[in-house]
Amino acid sequence: MAIHLNKRETYAVALALVVVGFWCLYQFVLLPFTEEKALLQRQIIAKQGALSEMVRLREEYEKLVQDQAARKKRYALREESFTLFSSLEKLAVKAGVSPNIEYMKPSTAKDKISSTTISLVEMKLKEINTQQLMSFLYHVETSDNVVYVERLSVTRQGKKKNVIDAVMKVAAISG
Repeated sequence: MAIHLNKRETYAVALALVVVGFWCLYQFVLLPFTEEKALLQRQIIAKQGALSEMVRLREEYEKLVQDQAARKKRYALREESFTLFSSLEKLAVKAGVSPNIEYMKPSTAKDKISSTTISLVEMKLKEINTQQLMSFLYHVETSDNVVYVERLSVTRQGKKKNVIDAVMKVAAISG
């Protein structure tokens, strides 16, 4: 059984087949290709972001490793008989505040993260001026013995101008 179509119907069927063919080409070839391309571009952008974050973290890690190596070198240069208490006494003499030391209380603590021992000395400097305090703090922070001020409290002494008391906790990692 053959279907006979006139010229106009043949053109209509041919046009319909062309439209369906283009639709199929678009739907099953071009659209998945463009969606895949867009997906790949989004993945590339995400991977580039992750890569730049990894590079940043690597640089930060290398800096931390270098800092740790420098600290270890500084610890190695420290005298074997180093104690924080005696070091602070020497620094107080250097800064000219040793007569103003009211008390020095040594203690130790264990760092929870690295399980290293930290030597601590709480000390009070009485009736000093800000220049003396700055000098002492400078000597502490620039000491070759890797000593740092963990806490500092400064109060004005009575009604006297420019006279203060300072209570500080100074720390050093023990070898």
